[in-house]
Amino acid sequence: MKMRKMKKTLCRIRLINWHYFVNETVSVKGSCLITGENTSGKSTILDALQFVLTTSQRNFNKAANEKSNRALKGYVRCKTGDEGSIYLRKGNVISYVALEFFEEKTSKYFVLGAKIESPDEDSNLDIKWFREECRLENLSFINQGSPSTDEEFRRGDKKVNLIRQAKEARARFAQRLGNLDDRFFDIIPKSLAFKPIDRVKDFITNFILPERNIEVDALRTQIATLDELGKLMKTTKTKIAMLEEILKKYEDITAKEKEIKINNFMINKAQLENYCEDVSKLERDFEINTQKIKIEEEKKSNLEEEIERARSRKTSLEVALGQNETTRLINETEQTIRMLEKDIESEKKRLANLKNALEKLYKALYALANEGVVILSKEQLDGFIKPSVIEDDKIHQLTILQEELTKMLEDSRKKRYELQQQKDTLEKKRIDLQKEIEKLENKKLTFPENTERLMAEIEKEFTHLGIDAEVRVFSDLLEITDHSWQNAVEGYLNTQRFYIIVEPKYYQTALHVYYRVRNKVHTVGLVNTQKLDTNAEVDVDSLAYVVESKNRYARAYANYLLNRVKRCKNVDELKNHTLAITKECMLYTNYAVRKIDPKIYETPYIGAHAIEVQLRSKKGELDKVLKDLDQCKTELQKTEDLISKLEAVSFETIKENFNAPSMLALHEENLKKEKAELEKAKSDPSYMEIQMQMIEAEKEINRLKEKVNNSISLISDIQFNIKFANQTILDTKLKIKAQEEILERMYEEDATSANEGLAKYNEQRKTKSNETIVQNFSPMKVGLENAKNRFVKELMGLQTEYKNAHQIDLGIGVEQINEYINEHHKLRSSEIVKYEEELREAKEKCELEFRENFLARLRENIENARIEFKNLNYALKDIYYGEDSYRFVLEPSKEKKHIYDMIMSDHNIAGHNLFSLSFEEQYKEEMEDLFTKLIVSDDMGDKVVKEYTDYRNYLNYDIEVVKKDGSKQKFSKIYGEKSGGETQTPYYVAIAASFAQLYSHGDTVRLLLFDEAFDKMDDNRISSMMDFLNSQDFQIILATPTNKMDVIGEKVKSILLVYREGHNSIIQEFKENE
Repeated sequence: MKMRKMKKTLCRIRLINWHYFVNETVSVKGSCLITGENTSGKSTILDALQFVLTTSQRNFNKAANEKSNRALKGYVRCKTGDEGSIYLRKGNVISYVALEFFEEKTSKYFVLGAKIESPDEDSNLDIKWFREECRLENLSFINQGSPSTDEEFRRGDKKVNLIRQAKEARARFAQRLGNLDDRFFDIIPKSLAFKPIDRVKDFITNFILPERNIEVDALRTQIATLDELGKLMKTTKTKIAMLEEILKKYEDITAKEKEIKINNFMINKAQLENYCEDVSKLERDFEINTQKIKIEEEKKSNLEEEIERARSRKTSLEVALGQNETTRLINETEQTIRMLEKDIESEKKRLANLKNALEKLYKALYALANEGVVILSKEQLDGFIKPSVIEDDKIHQLTILQEELTKMLEDSRKKRYELQQQKDTLEKKRIDLQKEIEKLENKKLTFPENTERLMAEIEKEFTHLGIDAEVRVFSDLLEITDHSWQNAVEGYLNTQRFYIIVEPKYYQTALHVYYRVRNKVHTVGLVNTQKLDTNAEVDVDSLAYVVESKNRYARAYANYLLNRVKRCKNVDELKNHTLAITKECMLYTNYAVRKIDPKIYETPYIGAHAIEVQLRSKKGELDKVLKDLDQCKTELQKTEDLISKLEAVSFETIKENFNAPSMLALHEENLKKEKAELEKAKSDPSYMEIQMQMIEAEKEINRLKEKVNNSISLISDIQFNIKFANQTILDTKLKIKAQEEILERMYEEDATSANEGLAKYNEQRKTKSNETIVQNFSPMKVGLENAKNRFVKELMGLQTEYKNAHQIDLGIGVEQINEYINEHHKLRSSEIVKYEEELREAKEKCELEFRENFLARLRENIENARIEFKNLNYALKDIYYGEDSYRFVLEPSKEKKHIYDMIMSDHNIAGHNLFSLSFEEQYKEEMEDLFTKLIVSDDMGDKVVKEYTDYRNYLNYDIEVVKKDGSKQKFSKIYGEKSGGETQTPYYVAIAASFAQLYSHGDTVRLLLFDEAFDKMDDNRISSMMDFLNSQDFQIILATPTNKMDVIGEKVKSILLVYREGHNSIIQEFKENE
């Protein structure tokens, strides 16, 4: 036979000013039934027991009235609910609740109780607790007819030690009741609140598994912060996308402006060539008019022949005159004179050719003299047309001169080639610089080709895979805090500045891209961000100390590269370190010092100010290139002019005519002599007679001369036309010059557009005339301008949309585009990096909070629930109710299985990264679902949060009914077949098992409290259940209505009948089964 354990038994209850009880002492013998009609006060007694036993004022009267909001102040001041009066007791009210216990082991009594004082209806209650080793009558609860004050409350002549802290009182009560586990304070209120239940889950959540609140405010804040940062990141990316659309539209405008420039250049080029064609036509007309003159000259010549014939007649007369010797002498002399005059004309022409050739030679010599090369003076050159100079001397000088000028021409042609090459090089450099400046003005640095190419390949792959992550150049993520160390940082990093940074979880993807394009891209580094120590400390004396970054991985890589490089004030300090550098870029490494090549750092790439420095540098370079280009063009033009003058010199012409001056002088001297002889002959009187006959012949000659004069007049008119044409040619050439200046200016302003315009002109010229090109493309100017204006209007629309969407005060129009370029640069290079880092940090904080204070707590609570069930089932294993024993079963909730799996995942333990790629991929939807529910802020928010933070909602529950023959059934399967009383049996058995387990160690109370007990059970099942509970040696205190008094009264040792008389509750004691 099983030996009964020693226990501690509740003997008496003392109630003073406890609701309708004014001053009652109630005796309790063993198990006790408290019965009475509704509102009589039976539940009030149980609440008094619960209040003292648990040192808690929560959950009063829950079983009697589920919606009860009865509070301790209502018990103390006696809240009635009567109209016009809230509390029955007025003024300062003192209440006592005391429980007397008998300890079988020592045969001693002890009292546990509480004193409650309510100064007035509005003030807070003053609650104190006491534990005394005595009986109730040994304590002075009443003094002079009133409840005792603290000073008056005594045990004999000694003041009772009142405990002010409920926590201390609970610990002391638990110890005196038998060193009870903390669960006692939870299951006492739960057993009192127990009522018939339809679902196993309700029983489990209300009685077996305690509510364990998880504080999620911090997590909700973290999730909200993460969500806000995500939205901010999205907004920033939206801003960048809108700004890139604005910049793209600006590029459309600049492209259209370029198209306009190309079109204008082509039109102006065609116009220039058209003018040149006009000049060519006028020059052809000049040739035609010259030919007309020639014809008219021939006509005039014929008339002159007629004159000669008339003169011939006259000559016949002269023949007659010339029969004498004088006439013959005259004729011979005149013949000689004519021959001399003809020779003189020929020599004059030769002399003119000589002078013309010498003029060109003089121009060449003058040009050489301007270059500092003097060969012959003007006076020496003039000697070539003086007959007095010896011919041999002329020949000698001419030969030497020809040799020297030929060498000069060869040298000049070589110089022209070199200058042309230099000009082409400078032109290319100018175009490249203008492109670089344009990029810099748009806040874009030009990185090495391999870096740009690899970035493009990685970005392309990321886009293809749907990866929303930045691909950045290392230098683009850095800032230098002390610019006096700029050169040192730039120089030391060298090509490492152009390494590429990606998020650690995308490093492998980027690496595969690099491997795939390895034959096209080389040299550039891809940083393994997975291996970087983001928490490394920075040495204040290192080069890393003057570098900062908003990107944690760029910061970590900078630390890795620069933290070991010491900064030294001078070269003498270098030797004190393994690796060190000065501001002047003197680097000490491997026991050797060297100066870093200035070419490495003269173009900065690190920091926002690098763009300004590069822009300033490139503009300086461009100014120098433009200056050099102007000098080169000037020198080239001078060389071209010199070559033109040297090539115009004809030494053959000079040689052919160099004796013309002396020959002319000789012929003129002879002519002078012959004319003197002629005059002498004509003075002979013998031939004067014939002269008269010659007068008529002279008249005919004059008539013909008149015709000749008419011909001369026509020739003059033609010559006038030629002169007019010459003027037109001059005017058109001025237009050509102006047009050339326009083209030159266009070329200087935008060489690229000018070259493209020239190429387009050459292509059009294959099928169209210049005039047609001008006619066809001039109207396009309006269309292009309209298109540009449309783009400008669209740009302004995009700018307005951006301003309004983001409430930013920026200008509108092309002139304000730099504001948007700067805004894009700021967002792209600074803010998005900052937000990425903040988002990363928020994710980590959220992860930590989510893992350690949410998932881990949920996991812990679920695991504790399993232990709780294990212990409960252990307590139930030897308990049979009739033929049945019971075992509780729990398993994951089907509705929340996906979240349950995440909670119980092996990743949800210390050391695992919840936001690792594998975990995020596996539970992405669950996390998003859970995050969404945890941050709900509407009216249902608290309910949803409570649902998903209560670990009990992630489990399903059932009861396994085990027969003595070993057969098993799930309670949920047979529930519908059972009567109402039968369905409650497992719950009462489980409650009993829980208390039995609680009281299983040592000398303890064995109290079991029920309010409104066995509500749905019939009398037989009530009797059977009471027998079962009594068999477990419990002291059962239960309250039921009077209709159950007969059946239950037989199973208890004492009955308390409670009834009301007005505002007083009265207890009548019955003792049975003694």
